[in-house]
Amino acid sequence: MNKKLKTIVVTSAVALIVCLMICGVWLARSGSNSPSGDPIAKQPNTSLTPPDTSIPPEKLPSSDETLINKISAGDVVVVAISADDVRDMYGYQLCVNYNKALFEYSGGLKSDIAEISLIFKSQLEFDDYILVGALNIGDGFGFNGKDAQICHMTFTAVNDCEMADISISSVKVCDSSDGGLIDVRNWSCVVTFA
Repeated sequence: MNKKLKTIVVTSAVALIVCLMICGVWLARSGSNSPSGDPIAKQPNTSLTPPDTSIPPEKLPSSDETLINKISAGDVVVVAISADDVRDMYGYQLCVNYNKALFEYSGGLKSDIAEISLIFKSQLEFDDYILVGALNIGDGFGFNGKDAQICHMTFTAVNDCEMADISISSVKVCDSSDGGLIDVRNWSCVVTFA
């Protein structure tokens, strides 16, 4: 198989895996959140939101900044996601958990890894999280790095609150060998004022 065809096949396979994973998480979560227990009961728009590149890199939080303790309605916060150690990462998916009574997603989703150039937020509506996915579009090996800044996005406070209760969960990655999705635990997020 020539290199170009192999690249197309691997990219298509990884995109299919990410889509299947998104659907699986959506079905699992919506089944538990739907009043009727029917995961098909609410079928929101499934289109993807393109990334917003409006946050300049100098506004991203550094790892030594302290977490936010007091937030007022209208404040904008940056959620920066990082990982201790990443090896051959070709794509990933994660849930960004937040309280909709306190925050609303306001955009700014951007990959901080040049090799992972396609990043999107699912338009599926969930009660307490948003689903983010990303994928390498090129060929070759995936991204490697230690203490890597992965991506960032912004939220706006809709009410005053004491702490920025935003976290990540269900982090899964795939590598360039198309070995499937693997759960990882060494990722974290930092919330700072924009």
